[in-house]
Amino acid sequence: YEDFFKTQPDPLYTLSFLLASLIGILVLCVFLVSNRVSTKFAFVKKGEKRVSRLRKRIIIAFSIGAALPTIIVAVFSTYFFNFGIEAWFDKKISRVLDQSIIVGESYIEEHVLQLQETAIFISNDLTSMYYDLIHSPELFSTVINSQAKMHSIDEAIVFQKDTNNILAQTTLSFSLSFINISAHLMQRADKGEVVQIISDPKKIRFLIKLQDYNDTYLLIGRLVDSKIIDHINKTNGAAEEYFALKKQIASMQIKFSMAFILLSLILLLVATIWGRKFAEALVRPIRELVIAAEKVKNGDLSAQVPLERLKKDEIKVLSSAFNRMVSQIDRQRKDLVIAQRALAWSDVARRVAHEIKNPLTPIGLSAERLLKKFKDEVSDPPMFEKYIKNILK
Repeated sequence: YEDFFKTQPDPLYTLSFLLASLIGILVLCVFLVSNRVSTKFAFVKKGEKRVSRLRKRIIIAFSIGAALPTIIVAVFSTYFFNFGIEAWFDKKISRVLDQSIIVGESYIEEHVLQLQETAIFISNDLTSMYYDLIHSPELFSTVINSQAKMHSIDEAIVFQKDTNNILAQTTLSFSLSFINISAHLMQRADKGEVVQIISDPKKIRFLIKLQDYNDTYLLIGRLVDSKIIDHINKTNGAAEEYFALKKQIASMQIKFSMAFILLSLILLLVATIWGRKFAEALVRPIRELVIAAEKVKNGDLSAQVPLERLKKDEIKVLSSAFNRMVSQIDRQRKDLVIAQRALAWSDVARRVAHEIKNPLTPIGLSAERLLKKFKDEVSDPPMFEKYIKNILK
């Protein structure tokens, strides 16, 4: 396992690369969002350009507000996750598990070596007693049982291969235990090897051919403590699961990072959509107010900001004040027009009166002179005086 991890890329570099990719993707998304907003509002009217820029800034602010915390949380959570995983797979823990496996294997190997030496030792004893044992089956069984007792052997069988004849065996031996021995193991024993027969994990067995005997073999076995076997199996199983999980650390970290990247993109998308809706809800009354202000600027004093869809907030108060101001200006303009018209007519009347008054003065003087000069000369003085007075009047 150690050799395996030496050949694997460092997960820290992989995570750093993924985080860098996440940051790049988030920045690119913010850029694309802002660019799309700019393109969408590139051809708006002059009066709405400032409102569009405000909307763009709000959307970008929401996007950045979603991206920055996501990046910060991603960096810290990923590295904390990485360090936490590495703490679970500390070298000390791996060393303890390795030592536990080695101890269990050493215990089994020690028993194997001891039983192998015992098989050679008993084989030599039986060979040296060949002439005594071959003619006395009772003595053969007695010697086998004493050897088994002396060497703490659980079973011992002396048999002939061709005839399957048992020459001697211990009391607790299974008489059929040698029948299922494969041919290649028998061939190895024929060559003089001490062959280990692995058929039961709870039993250590060895096969050896007896010298000087005709086609005769010795099979001995010793039981291993079941508690120790269970302990070794549990230790090996735990170690296998541990190292298998350790082997998957990099993939786990990468999957975690990929999941976080996907979650970050979803959060950014949600924040952008929410930002656009919020910006639209915030900018729409401002845009209507700007449009109304532009109309007023161009002389249309009938422009009003719709108040039906507005909530009771500062923008509605501002819009109401704007409507009242425009209405007041419109009324003042109408009064001013009426006053200007009245002033104009007054000036016309004054000028007309002046123009009328100018010829009346000499007419009046002339009439008075006619009355004084011709009063006594006319044939009908009363009527003449009456006409002159009418002229003066």
